[in-house]
Amino acid sequence: MEGESVNVIVNGKNISYSLSPSSTLGELVNSFVEKYKKMNMLLTSLKREKQTIPIDHVSELKDSQLVNGETIEMKFVDMKEYTINTIDTALEYIERAKRNCYTVNELFTSGDINKGLQQFQYLLEGIQAINSILSGILKLMGSDLSEKDLAYLNVSETMKRIGDILPKLENALKTGDYVSVGDIVEYEIPDELTLYEGIMQKIKGVLSRKVD
Repeated sequence: MEGESVNVIVNGKNISYSLSPSSTLGELVNSFVEKYKKMNMLLTSLKREKQTIPIDHVSELKDSQLVNGETIEMKFVDMKEYTINTIDTALEYIERAKRNCYTVNELFTSGDINKGLQQFQYLLEGIQAINSILSGILKLMGSDLSEKDLAYLNVSETMKRIGDILPKLENALKTGDYVSVGDIVEYEIPDELTLYEGIMQKIKGVLSRKVD
């Protein structure tokens, strides 16, 4: 494979990558990820020829052999900027979930159970999305978070509080007590969502190292 290579495009810049008999997509991606990680940059987009590969599916193709002459395109962004943008997205989800809390209770109170259950499901999915985003951010920040930072964020306690509410909701749903479901959703969950909001804002503070 002497003289063979693939064309790598990183943030619009062409880079020739020499191939060995064992060169794989995973090896190539990892080499660039490690290089740009030192510059606090994060891989957010990957294409092989014209095919977009979701970042969370890269590991499935890590042993895929590279082909002479093919093009691999990658985009890296500033990790801090990416994280802040992700937090802003999560904050939008939280506001939407809060509004949905009131909608759910209104529907159950008015006796529109089917629509209430539908909106309740949307609410749960929203909370799951918020949890996933938060977990992803914490994983991304990883070793950058000190013990002091973790204590300051108090994530585990907040997630536990949400977890304590869920059994009450399940019991009320099982017994068809939709009035209680609506009350819990409107009067308890928004407070917990506000705590999530606080965590997101604190993470912004940690990112800029301006902890209150």
